[in-house]
Amino acid sequence: MPYAYEFFSDLGFLPRMAMVDLTGGAHTFSIMAANGQLWFQYLVLVVAFVVGLLLMVGWRTRLMTILGFLLVISFDGRNPMVSSGADLLMRMTFLWAIFLPLGRVFSLDRVINPLTKTELESLARGHFSAASIAMLVQVCLVYISTVYHKDQPVWREEFTALYYALALDDFRLPLGDIIFRHWDLMRGLNILTLIFEFTAPLLLLCPFFNRITRMLGVLVLWSLHLGFGSMLWVGMFPFIGITSAAALMPARFYTFIGGILTNIFTPSYQQMTVYFDKDCGLCQRFVRFCEHVIFPQNATFTPLPHTGELRELSGSMDSWVGEIDGKIVFRSAVFIKLLRQSCIFKPLGLLLDNKLVKFISDIIYKIISKRRLQICTIAPKVNDKKPFIPRWIRLVGLAIVNIFVLLNISVAGFWVYEGLVEDVKKPRWVTKYAKNMRLDQSWNMFSPPPKQDGWYIIRATLNNNTIVDAWREKWTEGEDMTLSYDKPESVVRSFIAPRWHKYLRNMANSKHKAHRLWFGKYMCRQWNERYDDPAMKLWQFDILYMQEKTRPYWDYGEPKEIQLSHHECSSNRTGGYDPGNGVFPEALGDAEEATKEEDK
Repeated sequence: MPYAYEFFSDLGFLPRMAMVDLTGGAHTFSIMAANGQLWFQYLVLVVAFVVGLLLMVGWRTRLMTILGFLLVISFDGRNPMVSSGADLLMRMTFLWAIFLPLGRVFSLDRVINPLTKTELESLARGHFSAASIAMLVQVCLVYISTVYHKDQPVWREEFTALYYALALDDFRLPLGDIIFRHWDLMRGLNILTLIFEFTAPLLLLCPFFNRITRMLGVLVLWSLHLGFGSMLWVGMFPFIGITSAAALMPARFYTFIGGILTNIFTPSYQQMTVYFDKDCGLCQRFVRFCEHVIFPQNATFTPLPHTGELRELSGSMDSWVGEIDGKIVFRSAVFIKLLRQSCIFKPLGLLLDNKLVKFISDIIYKIISKRRLQICTIAPKVNDKKPFIPRWIRLVGLAIVNIFVLLNISVAGFWVYEGLVEDVKKPRWVTKYAKNMRLDQSWNMFSPPPKQDGWYIIRATLNNNTIVDAWREKWTEGEDMTLSYDKPESVVRSFIAPRWHKYLRNMANSKHKAHRLWFGKYMCRQWNERYDDPAMKLWQFDILYMQEKTRPYWDYGEPKEIQLSHHECSSNRTGGYDPGNGVFPEALGDAEEATKEEDK
C-alpha cells in the first residue's frame, strides 16, 4: 500500500506503456493495468485487503479464493520487476486452494451452512481429492527443484553456500549477523538445510504411516522457513511457505493441539449457559458464529424456554441471556463474557470488559433490538437443508473438476521437470497453456548464492551545482543527502522494503537495463515535485552500484563503482523542470552488468 505510487501507477517507474514494451504486458492479465491513476491502484489494493479479510473469516470462501487468485496474478502481471518467489508460491497456493473445501472449518460459511452428520464424519477423516493431490505435489515440486539446483560444489562439497548467502549485506538480518561470525556453525546449517529440503518431500509422499510422516514433513518445512526468515531478509516467502505447508498437516494434528489447549485453559473457565431465541434467524447465525469461530470453553447454548422467568427477562431486556455461576448478564455483556471464555479471544474480551465499551455496545444493541423483526426477515434462518442436485450432475461436475486440476498439476510438474533436465523440451502447447494458466514456475533460490552484493548511490547534481546522493535522500526520508561512497551502516535499510529490494537487484542485472531509463524518469519527477526551490531542482545524475565481491573466510574485495546509467532531468538547466514534459536523453551506452544473480 505505501508504494502503490512507485510500483503500480503510471507515475511510478513502470508506467503501462513501458510495461507493454518491457515485460510483454499486452499478453498478461492484470486488473491494475486497466487504469494507471493512483486512486485506482489504491482502490484495487483496498479490494484486495477486503478480500483477504473475508477469506480469513471464511465468508464465501471459494469466491474469495478465486478473487484472491485473480488479484495475486494482477499484482504479478502489473510489475514483474517487484515480484519474488513469495508471489509465485502464493499464486500457486491460491490456484489449488480454489478447489479445496477451505470453508468447512473455522469459517462463517460453516455458521451459515452447517455440515451434516455424514460431512462431519468425513471431515474428521481428512480430505482427499485431485486438489489435495495438486497441493501436495506443488509443495513437493518446490523443494525437489530446489534440491536439484543445489547440486553444486558450494552446496554439497564445500558447504559454504550459507556463508555466501549470509555475506550478502542486503539480505542479512541481526540473527544472521550472529551466525555469520561462526564458520563451523554456518557449514553445519548448510548441511542441515540440504537434509531438510531433501527429506521433506520424501516424508510428505511416504505411503506408510502417512499421518505421522506428513506431520513430520510439514514440521520440517516450518522449521526450514522459520530459520531462513530469521536470518535472511527474504520478504514474505517464509510466511507463504509456512501457510502452504499448513494445508498438508493432518487434521489430527490440529485436533491434538486443540485438545492440549482445551485441557490447559478449560479448568480455569467458569461454566456458562447462553439462552437465545431459536425463532430468530439472525440469533441462530450469531450463536453458530460464537460456537465455531470464538470457541468459548465451558459454554453451552440453549434455546429460551417458551415460558418462565428467563423468557420474561429476555423479553423485558430485548436481549439474549447469559448465566455464569448464578449471575445473569444481558446484551453486550454476554458476548464479552463469551470472548473471555475463549482461549483464542480472551485478550480481546479482557480489553473490551469495561464500562465505556459496554455502554456504547448496549446502545448499538438496543438499536438493533428495536428492529429485530425486520433484521430477522433480512437474515434468514440457518440453512440446514442442502439444495437437491441430481447424483449424475454431481458426478459429472466432480469428474470435470478433477480432470482439470490433474491436467494443470501435470503441466506444472512437466514445466519444472523440463527446467531441471536439459534434454527435455516442452511442446509448444504446454508452454502456451502454462503461461496462460500461470503455471510457469522456477525454484532456484540461492542456487548458487551470489558471491557479490552491493548498495546504490545516485550521484546527483542540483541546479545550484551542489552534488548530493539522491538515493540516500530517498531511503533516509530526507534526513540525509550527503554523498558518500562508504557502505551504509545498514545496507538492508538502504533498500527500503522487500519489493524495493527485489526491484533494485533486478535493475542491477544487465538483462533489465532497459528499466533504468524509466527509473531515472521517476527519480527526476519525484525529486523536482518535492522541492519547490529552483536551486534545489535535480539537473542530472548517475545511478551507481557499489559492487562488493565476497571471498571465503570473511575476505571482501574493494567495492567497485559501476555506473548503471546517466540521466538528465531537463534539456535546459536554467529553465527548471516541467514534470508534465520531462525531457530525457537516451541511455548513454550500455551499462556494465552488476550481478550475475538469476531471478529468484
